[in-house]
Amino acid sequence: DMLVWDSITVVSTFDFDRCTGTLSNYQHDTIANYEGSLGVGAVFSPSSRYFYVTNDSNLYQYDMLAPTLIQGKKIVAEYDGFINSPEWPVEVNFGVFAPGPDGRLYNFTGQGTSRWAHVMYEPDEGGKSCDFRQHILPIPNQTRSAPNFPNYRLGPLDGSSCDTLGLDNHPIAKYRYEPDSIDYKRIRYTDLSYFRPETWSWDFGDGSPKISIKSPYHTFPKDGTYKVCLTVSNENSSNTSCRDITIGVSSSDDETAEHPIDVNIFPNPVQDVLLVTIGEYVPAQAYIEFYSALGQQVHRQRVYYGHNNVDMTALTAGVYAWRIVDRGVLVKSGEVVKM
Repeated sequence: DMLVWDSITVVSTFDFDRCTGTLSNYQHDTIANYEGSLGVGAVFSPSSRYFYVTNDSNLYQYDMLAPTLIQGKKIVAEYDGFINSPEWPVEVNFGVFAPGPDGRLYNFTGQGTSRWAHVMYEPDEGGKSCDFRQHILPIPNQTRSAPNFPNYRLGPLDGSSCDTLGLDNHPIAKYRYEPDSIDYKRIRYTDLSYFRPETWSWDFGDGSPKISIKSPYHTFPKDGTYKVCLTVSNENSSNTSCRDITIGVSSSDDETAEHPIDVNIFPNPVQDVLLVTIGEYVPAQAYIEFYSALGQQVHRQRVYYGHNNVDMTALTAGVYAWRIVDRGVLVKSGEVVKM
């Protein structure tokens, strides 16, 4: 809970009994606001271990396992001064939060309108390991808010006298992954499973032993396509999620390829920043290249798995061909309209 005054925000936390609705163990803290502050947001990490609160310029992390709320408090990010654009000179500072289904936390400035979002990639990690990246995600329209959804994945309260429906938690397996920035074959897997999983089993499809860590790292021996499966279980049932993950590339991708590479270009047409998203494929050393109607290369930059921002503002209006090349192999191509 938060109470916002002109000069301070009061942060209050409680233990909540899902059976009786009782609030207990009240604790509170105060954080300073700035004149005209609008950027106040709060959210729990997916595991509820950490509680995040913002004012315009600071992002605070509270460790809910610390002896007291104040003892678990850290500043994990400070606004870096980024401005939306010369046309809309708005400070893209901190504001409201929205949890994503991918386990990340998305933050939107409350100071005017903006076309950028901040993203926290590892909210269940303590301190700056939570990996909060400022103005990393372009959004197509101006915004100063975020959707507010209930926790659809909380599940029933097994064994409680208040659970009169007699339902059980049958776990659902889900995960995401992200390659190491130095060694692309070293992958970090983040568990996103829900409905109370108790055990985890990972099969990386490369002949290595299965492991039971919740969110592991794994290094593949060589380039190739691997079927990576996560099985989660509790006393009620088990569930498995498998995905084909391509590490590097050895041949050109086409419509008949067994494992086509997923590349999304957005928005198209584009005015300024193009968001290039690469999924289910981890490049070894990929570049995206843009060519004019005369076949001249007008832009080239390195791209990675996940989101990549390409600044198109310097290009004149027109149609451009693009292609993604990984170590000399063409893996995807298309066209984009610059407005």
